[in-house]
Amino acid sequence: MIADRMRRVESSRLLELIVEGQRMRKEGADFIDLGPGQPDFPVPEPILEATARALREGHTYYSPPMGIPDLREAVAQRYDRRYGAKYGPANAMVTAGAKGALFHIIGAHMDGGGEVIIPAPYYVSTPEIVKLWGGTPKFLPCRMEHGFQPDPDELRAMISPATRGIVLNSPCNPTGAVLSGSLLSSLLEIADQNRLFVIMDECYDRYVYPGVEYATLPHFDPEARRPFFIAGSFSKTFSMTGYRIGYAIGPAEGIAAAGKIQSHSMNGPTTFAQFGALEALRREEELFAPVLQQFTRRRQAICDGLAQIPGLPFCQPQGAFYVFPDARELMGRMGIERTDVLASALLRKAGVMVIPGSALGQEGFVRISFAVDEGKIRQAVERIRKAAGA
Repeated sequence: MIADRMRRVESSRLLELIVEGQRMRKEGADFIDLGPGQPDFPVPEPILEATARALREGHTYYSPPMGIPDLREAVAQRYDRRYGAKYGPANAMVTAGAKGALFHIIGAHMDGGGEVIIPAPYYVSTPEIVKLWGGTPKFLPCRMEHGFQPDPDELRAMISPATRGIVLNSPCNPTGAVLSGSLLSSLLEIADQNRLFVIMDECYDRYVYPGVEYATLPHFDPEARRPFFIAGSFSKTFSMTGYRIGYAIGPAEGIAAAGKIQSHSMNGPTTFAQFGALEALRREEELFAPVLQQFTRRRQAICDGLAQIPGLPFCQPQGAFYVFPDARELMGRMGIERTDVLASALLRKAGVMVIPGSALGQEGFVRISFAVDEGKIRQAVERIRKAAGA
């Protein structure tokens, strides 16, 4: 018999769309993919070489459950170097992408169920992970007119005796919003007052655009004394999506508890892939600097293009590589009532794939990725404009 909790869990609509796009491309379909959250540049050569060298040197054995010691230390040092943290290896574990970090940290703190507050729109897997641990996701609405930022007063009002924690996402997938220092401070203070765990999903921490303030947990808890955790990834910064390497950072006790779960759920991350990740951290600044310059130009291109389409208002993203426009007026003109239908229509009529906001906790909006070259961005926007009759 299938467990009752599985009736509450939905499969990942984003992964389904990725598979559908791969199938269509294999069949020769002509479309521009503005859907998946995957950078379009190849894994940098130094990372590939380090991975290949690890294979040649025989690093194909079981990894320690929490990751190889050198990589755990390098992750901790990265946060010291970038954000002034005072972390050590005991504060870090290596996971199978940021999803692994979210899964194991949430599991380590969900004792007999409870509620977890998630700002919406949200990353597609976060509420489902809460459900898998027997918990109940509660959604804190983040509105476009407020820059998709959570309201501390609304957060405070949502907390109940059943609330166990909060999962934040900055820079945000899908909205591109970035939490300011003052806002993050207020949210953490509320969590502290109510003895809640906090997870910061910051897979896109390097995709913060010029002039935008970025705040993260070490700015407020540099020695990891409170139950505040970071879920991070190598996927976006270094285009290492297929490596499935991420990390969790936080107080040593909580990291050890998450590590216990990982020792049984997956034994440990892929060993040779961790050596590629280690090289990525050693050369992070030189490898990523040109990427941010390129994506800054792409952000300008997508915003300039979308601004020419009536009935598709949006906030300029502060981080990540997504725009999340309000498509309700556009759908009205096209005689469409749901964003999944709109996404299908744009794929069929315009040859452009976007992600329906219904998969991300916000019906009426669509997620548009600009992780493609500027020429394709301009071509895709023009196709959408024509399909919308603008």
